[in-house]
Amino acid sequence: MKSIAALACLLIVLSLVPAQAQERAQVVDVPSWDTLNMRAEPKEDAPIIRALPSYASNIEVMERRDDWVKVRYFDKEGWVAARFLGASLTYAGNEPPMPLECRGTEPFWSLVFDKKTALYREIGTDIDERLPITDARASRNNLTAWAMTFGRGTVERVVLARDPLCSDGMSDTNFLFNVIVIRRDGEVRSGCCNPPR
Repeated sequence: MKSIAALACLLIVLSLVPAQAQERAQVVDVPSWDTLNMRAEPKEDAPIIRALPSYASNIEVMERRDDWVKVRYFDKEGWVAARFLGASLTYAGNEPPMPLECRGTEPFWSLVFDKKTALYREIGTDIDERLPITDARASRNNLTAWAMTFGRGTVERVVLARDPLCSDGMSDTNFLFNVIVIRRDGEVRSGCCNPPR
């Protein structure tokens, strides 16, 4: 009877220990037009099980071996080259992904976010401003889209959306987010964002 009670106590204690969070990854440094091969074994000449898109994220990391990582992506498990995986972005409630580096072309501009501010620059002008974020919230029906408002400065509002196909039109860089910048004078600009490297 004592052993049953001890076992019951052990099971209760174990149930209170938080489960270890599963490591998640995303594909990095793969051009938007290309894919990352998932292989049956951790070897370059092993058979290809599936091709991961350049924008694949939330990939479950199962095991690491030298320069290879065993992963699960949807219904398939296999090995990918470790150099093409980075930490997966996670989103918590209203929190937009931070930090982020955004840019747009013609005219050229950049917007670099940290937790509470954004640095906005327009190339070829004297606009170089640190903008305080006064409000940031996720869409009510899509937790991978956000709107942010700034308390002062050239930019009034920014709309950010997770979109694996964003292209700056000038490079092979794979951008994870689309951004729309709405200036106080009503001008609208669009661009792309990535986490800093």
